[in-house]
Amino acid sequence: MNDIGLGAVAMPYTWVIYPLCQKALAKVPIRVMRPVAAIVVVGFVVLCVVKFS
Repeated sequence: MNDIGLGAVAMPYTWVIYPLCQKALAKVPIRVMRPVAAIVVVGFVVLCVVKFS
């Protein structure tokens, strides 16, 4: 039963949500995406340090 639920969630994500997100992110200029990516990486590092220290 869990496999059916997983499939029901994964299929719309694969065919609808992911392509829409990819198109939306493609419209964002690279000069905006670089700092956002750096912020995400730094945030992840901070969370790892807090969690594992």
